Amino acid sequence: MGLEKVYWIAGYCNFYLTRLWRSQPLAFGLALCTFACAAAAATAWGYSASRAHAAQDALRHVVQHPPVATPVALPPVAGAELPVFDSASFAAEFLTTAREAGVPTEEVAYTLENGPTQPYMRYRIALETKAGYLEVRKFIAALSSAQPNVALDTIRCRRDDAGAAVLGCQLAFSAFFRKAGHG
Repeated sequence: MGLEKVYWIAGYCNFYLTRLWRSQPLAFGLALCTFACAAAAATAWGYSASRAHAAQDALRHVVQHPPVATPVALPPVAGAELPVFDSASFAAEFLTTAREAGVPTEEVAYTLENGPTQPYMRYRIALETKAGYLEVRKFIAALSSAQPNVALDTIRCRRDDAGAAVLGCQLAFSAFFRKAGHG
């Protein structure tokens, strides 16, 4: 196609588009908007189709070459060996830690869970206390460092008066022990 032919087509289109613009500006604007929407829709469809094709290729690759799980060597965990359960010494150590942190224990309840399907024994401790916020935090920190097999399950604290320094707290802990033996 020669350059003269291109100029002729451009002049032809220019003549009719200018004529349409001057005689029917609303129709010309509507046609222009329709053309722009059609171009945008075609572009979006092409983009969507290319993404679908890429996803299909990725899925086909995963099906043909499934990923192989490589075993990962985990570092040894400090305290991974659970201690043997001795209720008397555990309770004494637990209450000593509370007393040293300045947390008086008003009521303490112990429950042993030793289910046949559990690979460990779980000793639940629930206690109520009235102490300051810092003392409760100090107790929890001291307990977690002294007995790594003990975890804090829940803590609920409230004040009777907004200006009071003493909190009424209910704490629940879980201690985990080996099933091998207990006393």
